[in-house]
Amino acid sequence: MICAGCHAEKSETEFYFNRARGRLFTKCKACFITKQKANPDRANRKPERKAAYARRTGAVTCDYIPRARRYEIAAERRAEAEAARLAGQLAALNAERREIEQRMQLEAVDIAATLRFNVAGDESLGLCLFDETWHQGVVGLVAGRIKDRLHRPVIAFARAENGGLRGSARSVPGIHIRDALDSIATRHPGLIDKFGGHAMAAGMSLAEGALDRFRTAFAEEIAARADVESLRGVIHSDGELTGTELCVDTARVLRVAGPWGQGFPEPVFDGEFGVLDARIVGGRHLKLSVREGAAAPCGPPIDAIAFGYIGSVAEDAQLRAGMRAHLAYRLEVNEYRGADRVQLNCQHLRRI
Repeated sequence: MICAGCHAEKSETEFYFNRARGRLFTKCKACFITKQKANPDRANRKPERKAAYARRTGAVTCDYIPRARRYEIAAERRAEAEAARLAGQLAALNAERREIEQRMQLEAVDIAATLRFNVAGDESLGLCLFDETWHQGVVGLVAGRIKDRLHRPVIAFARAENGGLRGSARSVPGIHIRDALDSIATRHPGLIDKFGGHAMAAGMSLAEGALDRFRTAFAEEIAARADVESLRGVIHSDGELTGTELCVDTARVLRVAGPWGQGFPEPVFDGEFGVLDARIVGGRHLKLSVREGAAAPCGPPIDAIAFGYIGSVAEDAQLRAGMRAHLAYRLEVNEYRGADRVQLNCQHLRRI
């Protein structure tokens, strides 16, 4: 066989086999070695040859990636997959927690309704709520929700690991809940296993058999520290906004006027509105479409929402299209799909 490089006649064993074409190369091994020595960079020009081939033929080729970088990319992809898996688990746990919280809040509303007045018809100023199925990690949220709704100290209990009860207390301004528990523990030794906290929140534990005794003692202690009138919820309003003031420009001015906080609260306004639509969104939020005006609502529709709204189906059904409601709200900018709209963040709502 004649070599195309050195033009010498050689045996077939002196030629490399071209697997791509299924035949021998036309140049012998010696010519290949000579050419590689004359072009030492030829072995490192594979990316350049692929790019040149792509330019000539229009084929799509990938850039050459070193082996170490390929390992790094594979590790990054594994880390991203693991992060996505953990994020999915976290989202599922969060959704489960929200479902548990919503169910417990609705159950707590029913229990509070039965315990709010005693057999003599007197209103209880301190409430102790318990259900066998409640979760320890959510009783604090439940107590806070009922406290906000009824404006009085509330303790929500759940079953503890040792078989006893573990409670989370939430109070209102003017009643130091930790001092109230301390007073009960002093007047009734052994009734409370342990407790701790501060003026507005506390935690405690007691035996299940002591719940009825503690409920009575707690109601008596709160009654000694406050009366019905002092525990009526009061919302301080900055007044009523007119139709021209209920706009995005006013909401933007309020947003940049902060920061708001303790001693400098965000402005709250109130007014009467006609209800165009009312529905529950996200499982626990009340979404409203209202129109400004008292006797004869007029003007464009305005979005309103009451986050964490608590209410049974019967209460939700009372607020429907065509009715009027008195709202206490914060004026906000709702940014949705690139558009800014004014939104009423309801702090309190009452059917008129």
